[in-house]
Amino acid sequence: GRETIAKSLQSYASRLKAFILFMCIGICVGGVLSATPNDMVMFVALFRNPFSAEQYVRAVRWMYVYLQRELTWESEKLRQCLRGAKKAALKSGTQLRLAIRWDLLRSLVELAWHRADFAYALAYILAACFLLRCKDELISLTFEQISIDNDAVPPTIELELPSRKNLPQGTKMKRRCICASHPVLCPVHVFE
Repeated sequence: GRETIAKSLQSYASRLKAFILFMCIGICVGGVLSATPNDMVMFVALFRNPFSAEQYVRAVRWMYVYLQRELTWESEKLRQCLRGAKKAALKSGTQLRLAIRWDLLRSLVELAWHRADFAYALAYILAACFLLRCKDELISLTFEQISIDNDAVPPTIELELPSRKNLPQGTKMKRRCICASHPVLCPVHVFE
């Protein structure tokens, strides 16, 4: 719906802002609306993830078409760079983002407890159990957003977020006690 369109526009605006800032740092030959093929190759070279780079290129292409500007930066060299980077990423067989598995998470939580870094232990558990985005959701989290129901069977924890990436109207999420399988990582009993 409209929320998704608004988020897409925000994504495009963010990508275009990054491109404009890059073009203004003074190492490029062309300008924001007259980039050269080498300018664009330097821009996409900044990205570790070739799939993200491609999204940024799409945003720049959209801007040029919308403003009825000639695509001065399109070239076979740029296409080869993007194709080669994607091929290398897929061929390497490694994930672009390595997941934190339960064993590693347990080790991080135990280390945090051992060091008396209770806030970190709690943050690791809540981020993993609720799949929170660190910057937008986890860091701004307050205790008022958390409620625990020990009378439920099994006990539950509820987290209320004012907004999420795909739910700008906010949401309430509930998780059960996982002490039976992962006692160190239980979001319900971490507060005890």
